[in-house]
Amino acid sequence: MRMKNLWFSMLLVAFCQAVAAQETPQTLLNMAGEEKMSTFYWGPEFKLHFHGRRMEQFASPLIGGKMGLIINRKLILGVGGWGKVGRTTFYGRCVGHDDDGQLVDIPNQKMAYGYGYGGLILGYVHQSNKAIHFTFTSVFGGGTCNEFIIEADGDHGTTFNSPGFFLIEPTLNVEINLTARLRMEAGVGYRWMSGNRFRQLSTSELSGFTVPIALKIGKY
Repeated sequence: MRMKNLWFSMLLVAFCQAVAAQETPQTLLNMAGEEKMSTFYWGPEFKLHFHGRRMEQFASPLIGGKMGLIINRKLILGVGGWGKVGRTTFYGRCVGHDDDGQLVDIPNQKMAYGYGYGGLILGYVHQSNKAIHFTFTSVFGGGTCNEFIIEADGDHGTTFNSPGFFLIEPTLNVEINLTARLRMEAGVGYRWMSGNRFRQLSTSELSGFTVPIALKIGKY
C-alpha cells in the first residue's frame, strides 16, 4: 500500500511539473534554459572618430561614459554622453568685416571645430554568458558644436557659429567577460552626423567611422 502511494505521489508531481512547463511559453526574451534577469551597468568609454580628407587630423579622440539596463541578458536600454578632446582643423573661406567695417574675404582661412553629444542607446546582446560574445548597439542623439577661427599664432579666435546637430551611431562590438562584474567592449561603427546647421562643414565631412573601447561595470 505504501509503495502504491509513493508511486502515485511521484506520478502526480511529474504531471504537475509537465503542466507547468506547458503553461510557460517560449518567447524571444525567455528561451528554454535561460533565466530571466535584468541588470544595470555603467562605465567609461573612449572613442576615435575618423574624419574626411578636408580635416588636417586623421582622427579625433572623445571621452565619455554610458549606463543602462540589460533586459533578460539580451536587450540593451541605456544613455550615454561623449565630448571631443582637442580641436579638428581645416581650411575654409572666411567672409566678414574688420574693425573699421571693411569687407574682408579670406579664401584660405584656418578654422576648427569641437563638439559634444549624448543620447539614447539601444542594443542587442548575443549569448551574453559566453566569455567572448557580440553586441550590437546604436546611439540616437544630438549635441552642440563650435566653429571658430584659428588666429595666426594658433590661438582660438572668433567663434562664428554654434550649431546643434542630430546624430545616429550604430556599432558592432566584441564583448569580453573579464570577471562576474566587469566586461570590456570594443567595436567598429559609423557616425552619421547632420551638418544642416553648419556654415563650413557638410554632413559627409562630419560623418565617418568610429572605434569605441569601453569598460562596463555591473552585476551580470
